[in-house]
Amino acid sequence: GVSSGSSINVAMAVESATESGSAEDQDRQCMVYVGNLPWSIDSYGLEKLFEPFGQLRAAQISWDDSKDRSRGYGFVKYSSIEGARNAIRSMNGKLIGGR
Repeated sequence: GVSSGSSINVAMAVESATESGSAEDQDRQCMVYVGNLPWSIDSYGLEKLFEPFGQLRAAQISWDDSKDRSRGYGFVKYSSIEGARNAIRSMNGKLIGGR
């Protein structure tokens, strides 16, 4: 049924990166926000989902300690802007099975 998966939301984590091209801005542009994730996906699962698109530097699910489960979103950080753009193009709106 419809509840068997959720369509994930993948976008640049920082919309307001300036055009100055400083290293810090480029670094921020490598960061991708991933939302609407199934509770079953942990940071390792996130890494596995996103590593095909570029070299990953980090993959982190936001964890709710009080409920001991994922908050349903996380961030992945690539070593290049290309990787980040690749991931957004390929993964935004993808159905990810929720268990």
